[in-house]
Amino acid sequence: MPEINGKTIFDEDARLYDRARPDYPDELVREVMSYAALPTDGRILEIGCGPGKATCQFARYGHPMLCLEPGPNLAAVAQEKCRDYPKVQVEVVSFEDWTLRESAFELVIAASSFQWLPQEVRLPKTAAALKPGGILALFWNKHPGPYSEVHREINHVVYQQHAPELWWPDIDQRKGLTEETISRWVTEISAIGLFGPVTVKTYPWSRTYTTQEYLNLMNTYSSHRALPDDRKAQLFQATADIIARFGGTITRDYISLLYLARKL
Repeated sequence: MPEINGKTIFDEDARLYDRARPDYPDELVREVMSYAALPTDGRILEIGCGPGKATCQFARYGHPMLCLEPGPNLAAVAQEKCRDYPKVQVEVVSFEDWTLRESAFELVIAASSFQWLPQEVRLPKTAAALKPGGILALFWNKHPGPYSEVHREINHVVYQQHAPELWWPDIDQRKGLTEETISRWVTEISAIGLFGPVTVKTYPWSRTYTTQEYLNLMNTYSSHRALPDDRKAQLFQATADIIARFGGTITRDYISLLYLARKL
């Protein structure tokens, strides 16, 4: 499989990414804002805003926001979606290349983006951008088990045949997020010594997709986009055939995972 460039692959079809990827639970957003307790003029920095999936959810609170996004197409979609929020500024730049504004922000958020940043940069630079006592909020939408019959058949039949490198031979043993998975970011944030104790919150929810909606979602995953076109077409067609056999819809369970930490 070719090397995946996380900075560019999602920018190839920004509108598809915006349409297909799920939002984040409103409860998660409320938790972040309650925890941060921003003053009226409190500033938010968003790292890797993409097409604004989380941006608009936070923009509704009326705080000034600076949103960094290296993909020009994704940034354009985010800017368009936030046109009714004049306090939102979208800058086309990677976090690594962004000119640091030291101690300028009360809250830094990153929605499904922090893992793409170089480890030696992400937490030190984030801490430098935050005011003392400022809040770091990292969150992702995860796919826990147990998996339904349709998901197991797609995995064991379709992926094993058409994309064995993406096949999960142990899918039936995947019962949920492991403690190791959850503790990964707790360990990294704690080890740097710039933040206080890390609070972890989880939000379970689900969404039912039509066949085309689910194929659109698959087409936003970097591992799937990196497949050769012929294999990807076969994978998608075989997936569509199985979903049709199960009634034309497929439900995916999610857990939104949130990490909160206060700068020392």
